[in-house]
Amino acid sequence: MTELIKVICLYRFDKFSLRFFLVASSLLSCHKDESATVPKIIPSLQLTLATVDGHPTSGILQDINISPSFTLSFSEPLDENSVSLCISFSDGTKISSVFSGHDSTVTVQPLTPLKHLTTYSLQITSSLKSVAGHTLGANGFSIPFKTQMDMPVPSYF
Repeated sequence: MTELIKVICLYRFDKFSLRFFLVASSLLSCHKDESATVPKIIPSLQLTLATVDGHPTSGILQDINISPSFTLSFSEPLDENSVSLCISFSDGTKISSVFSGHDSTVTVQPLTPLKHLTTYSLQITSSLKSVAGHTLGANGFSIPFKTQMDMPVPSYF
């Protein structure tokens, strides 16, 4: 008789365990939460290298010639129309631009010489776009520089 009670108890325990497992697993199972959102990774255009007259830019550049040549390399080919709108000198001097490196590098120069001993910055706004439509980012960039002193031409008597 004890054997029969043991078998009945085990059967009921196993049946109970199975029911418990099924109910618990259905309650705790993974389900898609419609309110949860996955953050989107938005690719952005990156400035990878900036030089002025062939020298890397860092800090405030001093003694820069009055017709500087800025070479700007980016992570993606640029939308050529956006360059003329988004890259400028701080005083509004018009620029000329030449593209290279499959349009991911642009060389920018002022159309007219800048003033001597004057502080400027080359400004690149956040609206600069790549061909793929990616923008430069939240803040853009500014490259400050100061032009060289006017060197008088020596006169001979």
